[in-house]
Amino acid sequence: MKHFSSRVAAACLTLALAGCSSPPEPVAVKWDAAPTAINSTLPQWRENNVVVQSPNVEGKWSLRLVGFKGDSGSYGPEFYYAVAHANRIVVVSSSGSTWFKTKTWLQSHGATATIEFYSKQRCSTCSVVDIYLSRSEFASK
Repeated sequence: MKHFSSRVAAACLTLALAGCSSPPEPVAVKWDAAPTAINSTLPQWRENNVVVQSPNVEGKWSLRLVGFKGDSGSYGPEFYYAVAHANRIVVVSSSGSTWFKTKTWLQSHGATATIEFYSKQRCSTCSVVDIYLSRSEFASK
């Protein structure tokens, strides 16, 4: 047992002496050397449609957007959250071609739910698109 305690004491003494040693000297700056540019240009940013879905989505909610305008419209973060996390999406428009354009836009911006089409009644010439997004337990089962 004395042999073991002397080894422990020697190890502790070695660690104490190593910890008390002085730090290395810093590298001297060469003031006469030519400067080196770091980050001389701004990073090249490109727009993307990457949607990061939340791992925990709970509760029931719904959102209605009247007058959807696609890329020419301005939408808040709650709309993009609803697009990415809705389990039911309904597009109400007067034509099938408008529905296809809206469906493509929604899918490229993170929609994963089935997108339903409802025709606007008594509105064959209007071009207003309404979107209804919702999340409920019934639609996900």
